[in-house]
Amino acid sequence: MHLTSAHTLILLPVIALVFTPLFPFVNNDTLILGFPVMMVWVAGWGVATTFILAALYRNEPELGDPSDDAAAAANAHSPEAAS
Repeated sequence: MHLTSAHTLILLPVIALVFTPLFPFVNNDTLILGFPVMMVWVAGWGVATTFILAALYRNEPELGDPSDDAAAAANAHSPEAAS
């Protein structure tokens, strides 16, 4: 596995969640849709983490579908591909 600069994106939610108690805008008595701001903050980063990981997975060439490789190999050996 190779690491690229895109892999540093996964540090965003880690930093945001680890340092949550230090952010003053998260630690207050305000409610958003009846939930404390900190709960909305953590839930938002949970959703954001899902999208970040999906983007990293989609752009990872080593994690391609093996059936795609088999189909490409079969097409390369077919007589139609030779013409």
